[in-house]
Amino acid sequence: NTEEATTEEYTGDAYTYAEVGDIIITKVYGNDGNVDAPVKSSFIELYNTTDKNLSLGEFSIYYGKGKSFSRLKFSEHTIIAPSSFFLIKCNEVENYTGVELLRVDNYDLEWSVKIDNKEFEIVLAHNDAKVEPAGDFRNNSGISSYVTASLTPNVDIYRVHDLSKNKVIIRNGLE
Repeated sequence: NTEEATTEEYTGDAYTYAEVGDIIITKVYGNDGNVDAPVKSSFIELYNTTDKNLSLGEFSIYYGKGKSFSRLKFSEHTIIAPSSFFLIKCNEVENYTGVELLRVDNYDLEWSVKIDNKEFEIVLAHNDAKVEPAGDFRNNSGISSYVTASLTPNVDIYRVHDLSKNKVIIRNGLE
């Protein structure tokens, strides 16, 4: 399942294409479609680690749970400013009844996936990279950044255990 990102034509300052490692995933929140979650929308936050305007046109972001991935392929006009964040708002809960502790009103892009709040894999990768669900992302040179959450105990430092709807995953990608 692949979606194409739709962004308006970029008319700002000059940009270059991002390379692996230039953009990282910094935050993920999955509400799993719960009507009483503290946030109405799931979201993914990216960060440009460089001092240049970067196009994500050669990258995709993958979301998976289990044996398959949904993919969002960025357009050439998806630009992240130097040392800046980029917010992807994901599926908004219908018939929301919760007390919204955080509103996602200002975002850069929308994606129709519903992010689970307990188990998932989110991968930012070059379009040429081979990305497989439940893969070993550490040894894939085309992967820029990834975050996984699991209920299964694992010693991998990139996994978050016992994730609940009241927690936001924060991974420091500037290792």
